[in-house]
Amino acid sequence: MKDSSGLEYSTDSPEVINTIENFRQDLLSMAPGVIDILEFADTYETSLTIQSYCAALWLYGQTEQADEQASYYLKRGRKIREGANEREALLFSSLEDWGDGKPNDAALKLEKLISRWPRDLVSMKFLEFIYYLLGQEYSGPRFLKALSGIYEVNKNSGYFLSSYSFALELCGQYDKALKAAEKAVEINEINPWAHHTISHVYLKKGEIDKGTKILEDYEYIWEKSGQAIKSHNNWHLALMYLENLDLKKAFSFTSETILKETPHLVIQQLDAISLLWRLEMGGFEVPFDLWKSIGNEIYENSRTNYIGFNSAHYIYALARAGMEPELEESLKLSVNFSNSLKRTEKKVWEEVSVPLIRASALMAKGKFSDSAITMQAVINSINMVGGSDAQVDLFRQAYLLCCINSGKRNESEEYLKTLSTSPSFTPLQEYWKSLI
Repeated sequence: MKDSSGLEYSTDSPEVINTIENFRQDLLSMAPGVIDILEFADTYETSLTIQSYCAALWLYGQTEQADEQASYYLKRGRKIREGANEREALLFSSLEDWGDGKPNDAALKLEKLISRWPRDLVSMKFLEFIYYLLGQEYSGPRFLKALSGIYEVNKNSGYFLSSYSFALELCGQYDKALKAAEKAVEINEINPWAHHTISHVYLKKGEIDKGTKILEDYEYIWEKSGQAIKSHNNWHLALMYLENLDLKKAFSFTSETILKETPHLVIQQLDAISLLWRLEMGGFEVPFDLWKSIGNEIYENSRTNYIGFNSAHYIYALARAGMEPELEESLKLSVNFSNSLKRTEKKVWEEVSVPLIRASALMAKGKFSDSAITMQAVINSINMVGGSDAQVDLFRQAYLLCCINSGKRNESEEYLKTLSTSPSFTPLQEYWKSLI
């Protein structure tokens, strides 16, 4: 049976198709109802697509507990995969790779899938997140190539354009990205992922006041959106205030929006740590009790390594919280994890992620010179640890502050120039300049 987009599924049940289409709409619009599909997993246990979608939802979680939940649906899927069509089987296989910690293999399969079935926008969204695991800035050209190949078929979909615009932004094509994102919002007003691209563009162009106003106008939509994007888009808005050195306003986002909804998802924890870290680099004194609270919360997650981007955040938080035994344990576990990997993943972890994690701990302890030396060796490869361009800019800024605080004036002056992608410095960048 086919769905409304013309994709074929191995079912003759209209109810299954309806469940699949509801999930697609909620995923693409980033609505809170995206988790509702979990309620239908048992009812439609012979649908490989529904089992796959349930597994993917948990794989987004990036915790040991979430992986255990995902494995349940993957195990169920293996029992019924023989009855699936080629597209469904390929999607399921990519999720197995994702669950096995092989994101590049998963990406290759999803790239093949959307090339052959370009209207499968759910698989496109899964691929977009896999690029996050691989480093979205690093994977930007690959991301743009994959989506350019399916552009003609999907150019009238606002949800496709939101992802396409992000791929353009990651490749530094800011004007084209903004145009595509604005078109996406014209087609689908409830489109927080297009708002996300817009936030990236204005941040990168240094048009902070304009970007702040536009993002504030979208806040009412985020309030009705899913927990993850509600946190993340508000994090982007907080960065706008931070760039203008409105530090108290930026700090208020920590409790009022980013960590407001509980239980906290990993993205909320990462957004909170990132914002507090950046605030400290802007001269704001983060209360120790807040670091302690966050350190206690993220400790368990710090013991499980997914991507270097996550682990560096966790390590910094533990160090700022003064949790020395937990910090040392997590540092050792990150090295052990690196040693256990094979192929591409091992190379990235060994050569980039582990040094970054160590440098993050050193900075958090005020050992700026040691941190700068450690980070210098990997700073040009920092976009391979995971995260987007705006997210990994945190580490570039951290390197700059470590250089400044260790008296490396010439290096600091030159590196600050490379951080700016706008015609003039923002107030935050002017503040850093004043420290040199």
